[in-house]
Amino acid sequence: MPRPTLGRRIRRRLRPVRARLREQRTDLRDVLAVRAARRHLDRLDRLDRLDRRGPRGRPRTGDTAAVLHLYYADVWPALVPSLERLAHAGVDLYVTLPRQHSHLAPEIEAALPGTRCVTVPNRGRDVLPFLVVAEHLADRGYVAALKIHAKKSLHFGAGDVWRDQMVEQLVPTDPAALAELVEVLHCSTPGSSAPEAATSPSPPTGPATPTPSAASSSRL
Repeated sequence: MPRPTLGRRIRRRLRPVRARLREQRTDLRDVLAVRAARRHLDRLDRLDRLDRRGPRGRPRTGDTAAVLHLYYADVWPALVPSLERLAHAGVDLYVTLPRQHSHLAPEIEAALPGTRCVTVPNRGRDVLPFLVVAEHLADRGYVAALKIHAKKSLHFGAGDVWRDQMVEQLVPTDPAALAELVEVLHCSTPGSSAPEAATSPSPPTGPATPTPSAASSSRL
């Protein structure tokens, strides 16, 4: 009897794994993608340790980060000014991208040197991407994270306005106000905060939605 090919042996080994994942309603491709994302973040850390100035042009602060999930790529230009203000305030920048937008990573890193881009499956909207990065941040001693979602809220006609209002409240244009926000993130009491627009009825027809918000902050 001929020996099974390598491909058949691999598929045979994966059968029980796939069965368990099906029971948990989990896609094996998502599991592998998350592992790849974790390895990519670890590799970026190793590169930074080789050059404390950062291989992408800016040193890490090591305690505070902003995490943007860029599902709608066309929203990126509108968010660049807010991210620039955060970078100038000493906040490290992380951008999670769904697979279809992974090609944007070089453009993002060129626009905002020091930004760490990572491809993560778009599961739970921005929840899985944020959890992957948050785990990485917590393991490396970060104390706070600012979470931003490039959402459009297409179920009503004012999604862009709503998003811009929420991001503006959490990343104010006034440098003094932004510095105060960063200080608040370092308060000793663990917790989270969100812009007022995220905890009030969504204009013009949406229900009251405390979560998910376009931007929120939390201690890790």
